[in-house]
Amino acid sequence: AIYITGSTASTNLNTPWAFARTLRGSGDAFVAKFDPGSTTSSLVYSTYLGGGSVDSGTGIAVDSTFHAYVTGSTASADFPVTSGTFSVQAGGSGDAFVTKIHPSGEVLIYSSYLGGSGLDSGAGIALAVNSNTGEIYTYVTGTTASANFPVTIGAFSKTRGGAQDAFVAMIND
Repeated sequence: AIYITGSTASTNLNTPWAFARTLRGSGDAFVAKFDPGSTTSSLVYSTYLGGGSVDSGTGIAVDSTFHAYVTGSTASADFPVTSGTFSVQAGGSGDAFVTKIHPSGEVLIYSSYLGGSGLDSGAGIALAVNSNTGEIYTYVTGTTASANFPVTIGAFSKTRGGAQDAFVAMIND
């Protein structure tokens, strides 16, 4: 299958199977899955992913059970987040986001903001599996202009070195 993410301002995205069927802001991220071997239609699902402002998908990864993991940026205070994640509130003028989508495209497994009080943006996402435990780790990279970007005790660098820095975050799925 082929998975893509990006941004759209289109109000008529083909969303036959979707978590969100309508554009919520002036631009939303989107996620789509295509099956090039299908005999009927190559679109498996497509969905909007966003809130009432501007949102953009920039990175996507897929695990062995066909869950899509997406990152990007959001300026929406009402971006769809799920309870129990590391950040259910927007932190600043824009945040990175991390979202895991069910293989059907109709359910968010988890979705969270990732950022501090400045402008933050996710750029890439990758997955790794712990060979001993089978746990999936999600790695997100991007940029931050937040002096209070969430860092862990063992972080390589705990403070921002300039006006904007790169970040790498590891999330235990």
